[in-house]
Amino acid sequence: MVFSNSRFSGVAWGNLIDWDIYQEISVDGFVVIDLSYVEVPRGAAYAFSLPEIMEVVSVLPDIEDIEDGIGLELPSSVRIESLQLPSLIDELSVNFGPLPRELEEFQAIILSTEDDGLRLVDDEYLPGVELPDDDIVLAEVGANWREHVVRPGETLSDIALLYGGITVQDIVRANELVNAHRLSVQQILLIPNSRDYVDDTLDEVRTRKTRILALREQVKPIEVTSYVVVAGDSLWSIASAQSLEVDTLIGSNVFRDSSLLRPGMVLRIPNQDGIFYTVRSGDQLDEVARRYRVAAERIRQANPDLDLSTLTIGAEIFLPGARPAISESARRAGNNRQGGQTATVNRSGNHQYRWPVMGRISSSFGWRRHPITRRNDFHTGIDIRASRGTPIRAARDGRVTFAGWMGAYGKTVVIEHAGGHSTLYAHCSAILVRQGERVTAGQTIARVGSTGRSTGPHLHFEVRVNNRAVDPRPFLRR
Repeated sequence: MVFSNSRFSGVAWGNLIDWDIYQEISVDGFVVIDLSYVEVPRGAAYAFSLPEIMEVVSVLPDIEDIEDGIGLELPSSVRIESLQLPSLIDELSVNFGPLPRELEEFQAIILSTEDDGLRLVDDEYLPGVELPDDDIVLAEVGANWREHVVRPGETLSDIALLYGGITVQDIVRANELVNAHRLSVQQILLIPNSRDYVDDTLDEVRTRKTRILALREQVKPIEVTSYVVVAGDSLWSIASAQSLEVDTLIGSNVFRDSSLLRPGMVLRIPNQDGIFYTVRSGDQLDEVARRYRVAAERIRQANPDLDLSTLTIGAEIFLPGARPAISESARRAGNNRQGGQTATVNRSGNHQYRWPVMGRISSSFGWRRHPITRRNDFHTGIDIRASRGTPIRAARDGRVTFAGWMGAYGKTVVIEHAGGHSTLYAHCSAILVRQGERVTAGQTIARVGSTGRSTGPHLHFEVRVNNRAVDPRPFLRR
């Protein structure tokens, strides 16, 4: 079987035709499948009896364009049949589009018996930090898939035949395989129990890959480059292009009005997420680390050229992974999970935003243990559980300032509103608006998904005031 630029061993026709619209081709012999992609997936099946193969190969190289068999000069005994294939490519582009270039390392991770992605990061011990125990698991682990360990000589076709009702394409999608022909011995593939569970299986594969990445993460010595703002830039577009969080840009630069960028401004761009901190009188490293909930050893690793045994007033140190909003009030907030936002800001919500989706809040605003890595993590929004594909609606009138992929957020929409407010909608499966577009409250702007660093379909929703994250709940209508 010839499948675009690919090939599979085994029962070729059985691997291709496994949809509800099964069509039987009864001619025995040599089969060529043309799956050229134009606007919609289309297949043309050419069945030749074996004695005529030599005649056919002398004709095919001269054919420039084949469409439904028109212009194909073959022996009269050659039978030509066409198939209309299901529109799987459109589905792929919506839910399982290629990861952006900055996530190539993620894409290259291979689950194996040596590292199956189930081991969690050792949680950092931070004195005085108490985290809630109501962690939410958004995916039902282990219920909808089986593990298959690749044996020597096995192909995806061989593996698909072992599991009834599962095609090669299902396995490729569920495991997000970059190259379907390069399987490693002892590689682990998750096989969905049925085609209905391909999405759930993909969520589990991405969760395991994220854990592996988290285990490999090391604090790098801080390096800073400069970026000159050009017309059309926003903090969100710059953060996305630099593979950083918006809070890192805010915490690494001084803004008179953080919601405004002017062409010609020069921004500091660190090589990792975190913020710069200016030492004040009486500061000690352990106290700064506790205040911003960053392990002191990680601060030392990020600042190898500084003597941190005695902090110099006015000196600047980099706090890896910290956020600018997490300071004294965040430390005092403890389990109320307000994460450093003042009561004045929270009371100003006045319930003026509509809910972007209706569902239960599965993870609140504030400190938590990350549901994937289990590290101490500040959650800058709320997670609202909803089914994949559920329409996401704009919480308020505004203008789209960002629409695209944004690191761990996955497919993301950011809308700017009056009064320095903005809302963020993350982990989408599809984005239905463009940057610069005006939207009205209640307009469908995206669909629920689990792109980025996510354990299952849900909406991560943020409200920001002057680009600082605040608890969204006081802003949402009761």
